[in-house]
Order: sequence, then C-alpha cells, then structure tokens
Amino acid sequence: MDRHAQQDDPRFTGKSDTMEAKDLGIGRRSFEPGARSAWHSHDKGQLIFVEQGRARTQKKGQAMKELALGESDYTGPNVVHWHGATPGDRFVQVAVSFGGEIKWLQKTTDDEIQRENEIAVVESRQSRSRRLTVDGVNCRPLTLDSRL
Repeated sequence: MDRHAQQDDPRFTGKSDTMEAKDLGIGRRSFEPGARSAWHSHDKGQLIFVEQGRARTQKKGQAMKELALGESDYTGPNVVHWHGATPGDRFVQVAVSFGGEIKWLQKTTDDEIQRENEIAVVESRQSRSRRLTVDGVNCRPLTLDSRL
C-alpha cells in the first residue's frame, strides 16, 4: 500500500491519494515583449501559469485578459485561444496540458486581436445593460415559460 494513501498520513487531513500523471505534459516557454502564439486549441484543455513577467491571453469571442506574476488561466478542451507576452514585458509561462493533440490555426495579427477584443467588450456591455437593477441589486429578468 502506498504510504501516502494512508489515512493517518501526517501531511494530510482525511484520505488523499497520489494519482497517475502519465497524460500530463508540462513545459516552460519564454516570450519576448509582444511575442505570442498563433490561434490554437487543445483536445483536453491547457493551464498556463505566469512564472515571470506579464501575459495576455484571449479565447475566441471573449475579451483579452492580462495575467500578472503568479496568476494562471485555464482554457477548456477545444477552445480556440492564443497567449503571449504583453507589449512591454517578457513572459515566461509554465504550461500544463492534459493529453491529446494541439490544433494549430492561423497566426494572430494585431488588427484581428483588437477587433476580437472590441467585439467582446461591446457584447459584454450590451449584456450588462440588459440586466435589471432594483434598489442597486442586480435581478434576473423574468422569462415566460411557454408550457404555462
């Protein structure tokens, strides 16, 4: 029996087991200021962690996010995205993949990223403006059930 799985292990409260990690891939990559990946997706998702510098990442159809030292971002399976360094900072990422394949798509362009970000921001603002507020509290709008 694995001693780490014992319930009286002094390092854990309750039962905690070591799990197989054979499908995990871990890599480290550096990006010079402004460098970034092409659009791509991962069959089983990816987690990136900012080891040094500042990063930018964007999922297709969503606003771009900036990540600072120590922050991370998870991208789910088959979600098209890119990631790289901010224009003014070098970025070192630690990436964890969960197996499967990477599907590489076209390179990102400054114009495309700007356009994607503007569309996502406008859609987000429109979504917020449709929210109902009563006495400063956000409320969900009522919907009619067609079965009534």
